Amino acid sequence: MTNNLKNEFKKDEKEYIDINYINTFEGIEYLKKIGWKGFVFTQNVYLSKKGKTEEEPADYSKDKYLECKELAKSFDLSVYSGILLYASNTRDLEKGIKKYRGKCEVLMVKGGDLDINRYALEKDDVDILTSPAFRRLDSGIDHITARLGSIHRVGFNLNFSDLLVKKGYEIARLLNSYKRNIKLAKKYNTPVVLSTGAKNMYQIKSPENLRSFLTTVSDLEYAKHCMNQLDNIIKYRVKLKENNVLIYGMEYEKVENNKNKND
Repeated sequence: MTNNLKNEFKKDEKEYIDINYINTFEGIEYLKKIGWKGFVFTQNVYLSKKGKTEEEPADYSKDKYLECKELAKSFDLSVYSGILLYASNTRDLEKGIKKYRGKCEVLMVKGGDLDINRYALEKDDVDILTSPAFRRLDSGIDHITARLGSIHRVGFNLNFSDLLVKKGYEIARLLNSYKRNIKLAKKYNTPVVLSTGAKNMYQIKSPENLRSFLTTVSDLEYAKHCMNQLDNIIKYRVKLKENNVLIYGMEYEKVENNKNKND
């Protein structure tokens, strides 16, 4: 990273939030040290057996999230609950969205299949479609699905950990898919989120490094914009959970029914 880019980053430093699987004391300490202000602690939920490994838990655990949140208090880091749904068909995905929407701040869907990509992007209850190009030769997004994401406030997640497992030509192909999806996102004003997706300390990257990477597939101003999108998504979901919110932007005022003083 050049000195000019570092200076630009410091000028614009905000509450940067990552999406990852970190839940150890050392990992959380390192997140704090390199500049993150918070993170979405993610748990995978497999709606079918496809893709699941024996080591992974069968379902979401609130206790794991609360343990992680308690650890992060020592470092003054904000922790949010995230669920990543893996589905092999839209019927299972529909059931999963209904079941898990109320259990987390950030509900994500693992992409790749075109039907799954589209279904996720047209659902108001989904926050992020992650890895839309997963196991694909194309980017997984077209003009129609990009527009759907904009209408329903569903973002694309460019997961840096996807790049770490690629080699040679596969890296170039994935970078090209990032460029294409960013171009579509700009055109339709679809949210784009960049995250580390780190499963251990060695995969953690700083906000500075992530944004520096994003400038290789986009411009600096758009990189700044993307780095703030996850915070906006979380604030939106937190706002919707307030009791007096009917829909986003429409609230009702609570009026106390005071008794007549003469009674």
